[in-house]
Amino acid sequence: MVRRLQDVEITLAQPPLACCCPCCCSKIKLTHQHIHRLRLVVLQSALIQPLTLFIASILWTDGVYIPAYISKTSAFLYLTLISLISTLVGVYGLTVFYKVSIEPLKKYWIKEKFIALKIVMIVPNVQTLLLAILVRSKVIKCIAPFSASLVSSIIYNALVICEMFILIASSRYVIYKLRQRNRRRRESSLLELQNMIVPQQQTGCTKVKFNQGSKDEINDVIASDEMKAPEGSRIVRYIETDV
Repeated sequence: MVRRLQDVEITLAQPPLACCCPCCCSKIKLTHQHIHRLRLVVLQSALIQPLTLFIASILWTDGVYIPAYISKTSAFLYLTLISLISTLVGVYGLTVFYKVSIEPLKKYWIKEKFIALKIVMIVPNVQTLLLAILVRSKVIKCIAPFSASLVSSIIYNALVICEMFILIASSRYVIYKLRQRNRRRRESSLLELQNMIVPQQQTGCTKVKFNQGSKDEINDVIASDEMKAPEGSRIVRYIETDV
């Protein structure tokens, strides 16, 4: 990854945290040290999220943590803010990685996968805080025998189940459509390549001139796991030796 992107400059002024501060965030070139730091920025979310849940469960058994209860002394407010800030920092690290790798990983549908990942990381945390505000403003009221905080927890869990189901179904549909489109493109490229190659009867070899765009397209076709030319064929022999 460093060899591929060592000459690429990336700016650290990326959403959702530093997009409004381009003057404070300089441009850098990727090194092993920068990649390690960005990995830590992303992975801290995987550590802090379970830690906040663990602390919340301990405080709940002592009666200190009350879900959806907001006040200056509420443990729920501070733990939710810590979780939300950690999520935003993790999304920031992912965004920096995404901006620098969008072109090299374009054929792996990185854009669509990144959108789905951002939704999974941000939406549940934002919903928790919004439902707590609705409980605080008495929009969500108690429904006997459940308290208002318990009702908000039920609503939160129901929303997460429905949202994740919709996200899974839509992601599978989008990835399927993208695979079908790429497969048709590869088949068309291979067919065009076969039509371009004219065997020379006297020498038994093939001589075709390709521009740089054709070379890149041919390499994508041959490197594909879903569409390969027959091994040992003239097309493969020519590409491996001349292209």
